[in-house]
Amino acid sequence: MLKNVSKGFSRFYKQKPEVTKAIIGGALLGVADIGWQVSEHDEDSASNMTLDLRRLAVGVSGGIVGGVLGHRGLKYLDKRAMKLFPPPFAFESKAWLYKMGLGQIIYGTIVMSFDNANRLLRPKGAEKLDLENRAKQVGVMCAAAALGFKFVPLESQFTFFLVSHLASGVIVEWYDSAWVRASKESGVGVL
Repeated sequence: MLKNVSKGFSRFYKQKPEVTKAIIGGALLGVADIGWQVSEHDEDSASNMTLDLRRLAVGVSGGIVGGVLGHRGLKYLDKRAMKLFPPPFAFESKAWLYKMGLGQIIYGTIVMSFDNANRLLRPKGAEKLDLENRAKQVGVMCAAAALGFKFVPLESQFTFFLVSHLASGVIVEWYDSAWVRASKESGVGVL
């Protein structure tokens, strides 16, 4: 059965890549937002917790739009790099650095746009975004871009970058909460 699902997904992906990436983006950001909302509540209040459906809808919508734009953007970026640095230079350092640099500019712009949209949606008095954490996340995404543009096939780059973005948020959050707290308590390993 799993084999049939995989074949069906591959066939659908080849026929409608933008729709597939929109579905993947919406699903990943939706699941991630549900996970974040659950993790933001302590164990005592988790049983009484209700999901913020507006926030969830914004996340899913962002994933759907991001899937389409990500597919088109990465395809354009690859085509542009191939035009500027035709084979045999396409996978040499010039094309790779070009895609990495331009990709980071685009990523930074998208993240700032989402941050500004989140600021508008947050109720007054809500916790402000932590710019230090955002800078750490962008640093992790530089490494993801270096790996993604070099080793991940174009068809899978959007999913790779979206998962990397979500994972980098988890890593930064873990570092700032569990790691730093434990390091301060023990007096060992604070960075």
